Amino acid sequence: MDLLVKELGLSDYVTTWHAMKSFIASANQDTKDELWITEHNPVYTLGYKKNKKNVINHNIDIVETDRGGDITFHGPEQIIFYPLLNLKRANIKLLDLVVGLENLVIQILSNYDIKGKKLNKNPGVFVNNYKIASVGIRVKQPWCYHGLSFNINVDTSYFDSINACGLDIRPINLSSLSIYDKDNLKKDLILKFKEIFGYTV
Repeated sequence: MDLLVKELGLSDYVTTWHAMKSFIASANQDTKDELWITEHNPVYTLGYKKNKKNVINHNIDIVETDRGGDITFHGPEQIIFYPLLNLKRANIKLLDLVVGLENLVIQILSNYDIKGKKLNKNPGVFVNNYKIASVGIRVKQPWCYHGLSFNINVDTSYFDSINACGLDIRPINLSSLSIYDKDNLKKDLILKFKEIFGYTV
């Protein structure tokens, strides 16, 4: 299967979210699956399992969105993967998509001799009980959108104003654990994504 990869650079969250919804609304059986890679200007986003008690205080925008999960923060130096996939055509179940995205991060972390792990039934990836990646998906059959955020060198002070994903767990960056090259990291993530989900490398 072919996958079209698009790098969006630094983008506005709401603009990108609306673009994803437009893509899904106009997609048909001939539409290629796409993977959008971006970073966002600082923003808090609330999923449909939101609990506003998890917002302690804030001085930036909060966007109520249609992804799964609770509240999280997005900002520069956090790599975002948005897979826009026809799940039926790709033969990917929702649970397999979530687990695959988590395994993507876990396997990339292992390249840096870092042990990433799941934590009970909480979506995302954790290192020493600190959260390094979050997953939130929306499905409008047969398509999915939203996706994965991976903390690279994001300003973690923004997380002080929320209980991210409803958990009393602090974030961690790859930059605090290892030396990395961002461009090579992105290439490795894209390659591993294709391998995990069966796309042409």
